[in-house]
Amino acid sequence: MIFRDASFTYAIKPFSFIFRYSKQKIFPFFKGKIFVQITLPLAFFLASTIYFIFSYIFSFNYQLTVRNQYFFLSMVSSVLTGWALLYTFRFKAKKNTITWFLISACGLTYCYLNYYNEYLCAITGILIIIGSLLSIDAARLTSLFFASKIALSLLELAVGLFQFIKKEPLTGTFYNTGIFSIYLSISAASILHLLLYPSEFPGSMSSRHFRKLLLPLLACIVIVIILNRSRSSLFVLSFIMAGVSLQIPSHIFKRQFKQILVLLMAITVLVYSFSIKQGSSNGRILTSKIALQHIGDHFWWGTGTGKFTWYYPQWQATYFSNNPKVPANLINASGETYIIFNDLLQLLETIGALKMLMLILLLAFILRKKYPRSHPFHAIKTTLLSVALAGATSYPFHTNILILDAFLCILIGLKESVNPAFKTASSNGNTIQIRLLLIIFMVLSAGWWEKYIANERAVLLGGEFDLPVEERKQVYKDSYAALKKDGKFLTEYGILLLSDSTETRNAIDLLHQAKAHFISSATIEATGNAYLINNDYKNAAACYKWLTDYTPGLFLPKYILLQIYVSSFRMKEAKELAALITEMQPKVSSPEVWQIKEYAKAVLSGTYIPK
Repeated sequence: MIFRDASFTYAIKPFSFIFRYSKQKIFPFFKGKIFVQITLPLAFFLASTIYFIFSYIFSFNYQLTVRNQYFFLSMVSSVLTGWALLYTFRFKAKKNTITWFLISACGLTYCYLNYYNEYLCAITGILIIIGSLLSIDAARLTSLFFASKIALSLLELAVGLFQFIKKEPLTGTFYNTGIFSIYLSISAASILHLLLYPSEFPGSMSSRHFRKLLLPLLACIVIVIILNRSRSSLFVLSFIMAGVSLQIPSHIFKRQFKQILVLLMAITVLVYSFSIKQGSSNGRILTSKIALQHIGDHFWWGTGTGKFTWYYPQWQATYFSNNPKVPANLINASGETYIIFNDLLQLLETIGALKMLMLILLLAFILRKKYPRSHPFHAIKTTLLSVALAGATSYPFHTNILILDAFLCILIGLKESVNPAFKTASSNGNTIQIRLLLIIFMVLSAGWWEKYIANERAVLLGGEFDLPVEERKQVYKDSYAALKKDGKFLTEYGILLLSDSTETRNAIDLLHQAKAHFISSATIEATGNAYLINNDYKNAAACYKWLTDYTPGLFLPKYILLQIYVSSFRMKEAKELAALITEMQPKVSSPEVWQIKEYAKAVLSGTYIPK
């Protein structure tokens, strides 16, 4: 018979092994309380990680059509609704779970009322994801942390390899060479500790075969950083190597030798860093200088989460308006920006001095504590410090996967502490509380999905230029009720209305509404164009004057402002601006720049006669 055939028995052996392994190792995670306390949080975390790597990369985007917070919080609220359903009809909820549900409901409600604040929504969603891991012990979270770092580093390097073969910039999945390099350099902390101290790591991570993978992985990370010439990632990598070298036992390297090694490494990094990308250095110095001038405006309580990007464009425009003699290198380094490439300073101005002090005390508590497995937790501490260090010259606090990593490090540190607040309570919660929270989550989920659908219709159909203008206007009109405080949506709506001369007044009203929540070059430019259509030269000039102050290195806003001055017979301002244009040095010479300069010379010489 076929069942006694030796070849058949040999053929089903692998499947038999898979079934036995699944029965012993995998199936238990789908049974009972383990499913809701371990499997669901891990799945939630891993799905979010993949989403942050491939789709929702940055927590703030100035592009008008990028409004990812709606889908993100729609999914988060739906997951919480399903979770609450399980606890309502199948499982008993712990008090910690109810507390997490309650905090999540408050956070989602607050974000729903401030849905236009993309950064606030992103941070709240990430905190909810991290909160879901409270029921998992520190050992499992540590394994999750290291496994995810290795897996994602391999993924990013694989994508980078394809980009290298195609001779494209090495950006990984981040679409940005700097953040790609920073992410890999931060991952190097985990890889180095796994290489040097494998015995303290769990399971297969300590195997010899696994370690053989890590050395070429680390080498590839170093090569990417060198090829991308990323200053921030170089700082981070040198910090990690210095920290690891100081841990090497004294019988291998004497203490004095280690100190000299660290000092030489620091000097080398500083010398090399200041020799690369001088233009980006000027830009970072400029934005930090402007932000520091306003540090006292909201010193104690900060601008509020997500509000810094509304304030900063106005600060930059004011700076160049009040300082007409700024050096040319700083003018050329300026541009349309909403973050200052110094996330530590931006964090201080966002949350204020009091909350910054509380955050520093929390980090000090985690970093100073001694943990039973010293080297894995030293890697976690190093990762946390590396994210902070990268924030001195870049924007890791605006990169979702790095925010998630930092919060996970903090959670692991707190879980390992003696604080009982982070240990799962044994008593069961109240069923009535869970049912009330379930209703809240269902209402929030419906509200978020309504906003997401309205946003998708506006982005997909409203931006479809093949459709008649009237149909596109109707799409925006239908979405207005759900998105009437979203500055990006209002800017798009206002720009569309400018195509109809009878809607100019409505367009101006919408664009002024947009400026209350979101300020960008596109918003101000559209407002200026609306005033021009109405022949309101005074207000049009004010809009374009703001644009020339905000982005002083650009020729086009100055050219349009010069035309407005000439058309409104404001020849004194026109000649002053024309003189400035003739003195400007373009970053890249082009026929358009040459034509603008010729027009400015004609205004100066008086050969151009206003119509």
